[in-house]
Order: sequence, then C-alpha cells, then structure tokens
Amino acid sequence: MTDLGHHLTSGYAIRRGGGTIMTTPTTDRPLAVVTGASSGIGYELAVQFAEHGFDLVVAAEDDGISSAAEKLRRDGGPQVQPVRVDLARE
Repeated sequence: MTDLGHHLTSGYAIRRGGGTIMTTPTTDRPLAVVTGASSGIGYELAVQFAEHGFDLVVAAEDDGISSAAEKLRRDGGPQVQPVRVDLARE
C-alpha cells in the first residue's frame, strides 16, 4: 500500500485566498482527492472533477485504480496520480 499523505505533500501546494484549496504547481489547476475512484460513484465523481478542470489524486485499494487513472487522462486534460491505498488501515 502507498502513503497517501506523501502524494499530497510531495508534489502539490496549498494556495490561500477566498478559502484554502490545493493546486497542482505545474498547472495551477485545483486539485481533487477522490477515494474509491476505481469504479462506481468514486469513479464518476472523479470524471466530474476532471470535466470541471481539476487535477486528480485518485485512490482505491484495488489494482483497478491504474486503469481508471488512464481512462481519466486525456490530451490536454487533467494530471491524474493513481494511489493504491487501503484507507481503513492508514
């Protein structure tokens, strides 16, 4: 399993303004972290964030997260970082 906190602190920045949001430093797009994103509601939520201009950290405990991340990527689209993690154990 992977440490989700490492992915959030090693490559992303927090910007303060009208609120606190996380952004991806290379694109300055907002960042969404979606758990359970390999299928079902979690995947559909990730699709919605991507369509609204968010970069993504997508997390799930199964191996399907890598293929889900590939589907979410598109030319000029969001940066997507898949993380295989069991949040019940973290």
